[in-house]
Amino acid sequence: MRRLQRFLRRLLRARPNALPPGVNPMPTTTQIETHTHERILEDISNRLARVEGHVRGVRRMWQEGKGCPDLLLQLNAVQSALKQIARIILEEHMETCLQEAGRRGKRDQALAELKEALKQVI
Repeated sequence: MRRLQRFLRRLLRARPNALPPGVNPMPTTTQIETHTHERILEDISNRLARVEGHVRGVRRMWQEGKGCPDLLLQLNAVQSALKQIARIILEEHMETCLQEAGRRGKRDQALAELKEALKQVI
């Protein structure tokens, strides 16, 4: 966020009339967090779509009688992609949901829920 704010300050110094009167050039932290969250949701959705297509490809390979080593290699790639998605979701959860729970005084409950979910994954 600081990098963005520095960039906007430099831009406004170079071009003071770059924005119409009354427009606040500095986005709020909430606006940046919302944009980041939306970008991460889109990234996860795109990754899941790629995994879905990859799984269809593995199924087609199976139906065509491709060799087991090729199938195992592709299945490993699918598992790696899913692990990466899980990592991104976990990071996002820690950066947003746990912080929000802490602000609302429900940190312990949120941590207990996360621990229970991690027991299923790990």
